[in-house]
Amino acid sequence: PQPVHELYMAGNEILTEDVLVANFMGGYRVYHSNDLEVLVMSMVNTQQDYDTFWMAGVRARYRSILMAGFNYTGDGSFITQLGLQVSDYLNFGYSFSYRAASTAVVNSAHELGIGVRLMNHNKYVPIW
Repeated sequence: PQPVHELYMAGNEILTEDVLVANFMGGYRVYHSNDLEVLVMSMVNTQQDYDTFWMAGVRARYRSILMAGFNYTGDGSFITQLGLQVSDYLNFGYSFSYRAASTAVVNSAHELGIGVRLMNHNKYVPIW
């Protein structure tokens, strides 16, 4: 039997020559059924010489194949995401971000992604 929920917390620090970066991510995953899971998540990114960045959102995945999500960031951006898991090792993704509160020249962006998972021996498909 699969658990009804799963709590996950993660963080890392990367020390390079002159830049210190720290990411902290947490989420709560709810298995609505064997086919549908929902994840409420938040992330904070701190980086030397840059403002602290935060994001909060929700993602849903159907049968570990289709993913859809929505995020809001601290700079006033809204991000929508769609994803397709083609095989155990390959996935495709699309996201659109729109910055509502901005005087920047570019207020929106499209992003296409291809993910390749190597050495996935336990066949686990993360939703992050």
